[in-house]
Amino acid sequence: TTDLATFCTALGDKRLIEFCQACNTRQIIVGASAEDWCLKEIGSSYHREVCTNSATGTGGPGPGGTYLPFTGTYESKGYFSILRGMFPLGNMDREKQINDFLINARTEFLLGNINYWRLRVGTSYEARDANPDGNVLAFAYPGDDLAPEYEAEFSTDGGYCEVLWHRQSDREIHCVDLDTEAQYLANNTRPSEGRNWPLFEQGRFLYYEITAISKDHLGQVVPPVGAPFILSRVQTQARVMQA
Repeated sequence: TTDLATFCTALGDKRLIEFCQACNTRQIIVGASAEDWCLKEIGSSYHREVCTNSATGTGGPGPGGTYLPFTGTYESKGYFSILRGMFPLGNMDREKQINDFLINARTEFLLGNINYWRLRVGTSYEARDANPDGNVLAFAYPGDDLAPEYEAEFSTDGGYCEVLWHRQSDREIHCVDLDTEAQYLANNTRPSEGRNWPLFEQGRFLYYEITAISKDHLGQVVPPVGAPFILSRVQTQARVMQA
């Protein structure tokens, strides 16, 4: 066609690298979504941006023959971040007791949302995989129509031979330094608040599960949006029980 011929003439004998001289050289990771058929930049946001009208229209000619692109509408959906594992306490044949759990985390601006850390501590007599069989994420009971969309007790599928979990109180995700440097100096105080959970759990094998959650207006657990944090340390106080 005439347009194609004009396009080819404009390209001439240029090579691909010549079109990239003025490009932004920052490398990004792009993924394709099977939910809305869109390409997304990965790793720069703390939500899932979903195109809600991707299947309802296309671009096309506008007034005067100009091409008008299709305009998408987007919705931000949250997602759960979860850390789950076994305490490496050794002494496999002995009961252990833990009475405190502490995390060190760096939190960033929370985008106006109130989000929480949910901690659960689990026990078992034999060594087990803390992930339920066939349901690694374990956010809901499979096939249970009465369960909420996101079951608050994340890690069980209702079967036998699973870890016995005990849920602790939720902690709000925020920076623990509640004052500015000037306020600390003026009040002759220092940062002293920690992200710790006093607890009392005992067993041969002990497990932990930390999940970032949010809550709706009814207090039901929903995936969080905008809860950026980095966990740098998990600590517990433990002792081996006497035989």
